[in-house]
Amino acid sequence: MPSQEGETRAAYVVQRHFRLVRKGYDPAEVDRHLELVSEWFRISSAAQKTRELDKQSAARERAAAEREAEADRFVQSSRLEAEATLEGARLQAAAIVDEARLQAAAADVLREAHERAQQELQTARAAAEQLLASMRAEAANEVRDLRAQAEQELQSYIERRHREVDRLVQAARRERERAGGETSED
Repeated sequence: MPSQEGETRAAYVVQRHFRLVRKGYDPAEVDRHLELVSEWFRISSAAQKTRELDKQSAARERAAAEREAEADRFVQSSRLEAEATLEGARLQAAAIVDEARLQAAAADVLREAHERAQQELQTARAAAEQLLASMRAEAANEVRDLRAQAEQELQSYIERRHREVDRLVQAARRERERAGGETSED
């Protein structure tokens, strides 16, 4: 940035007017020289401003490049973080799906086992009912057979007792008859 004093001098040189006199320097030559000096000042000032603008522009470009690099790093970091988060979510979703599949398979196995248990229970009940009916029928047959056998044995016993009684009665009659015949012969 040009100094304030340099700008004042440039303005003084450019805006300076001289009196025209008869003696002295050629006014056209002085004017040309003053224009040349003025042009140098302008060029020098413009060059200075250009250099300053170039420096500012370079500084801005560096700052922009740094911000762009920082933004690239942030984007790359964010991308990596997003990819890691996404991969974590994918893995977690896969684990959840696997767990759900296992639970569904376990539920299927449990349901099938329950159905088989119900079928086996029904089969066992039917078999138990058949066995009970068979045992009742067998017990009824045994009771009937035992009753018939007991009745036969009782009938045989009664018949034996009747025969025994008849034999005793006949023996007593014979004894009486013999005792009665002995008394009549005496």
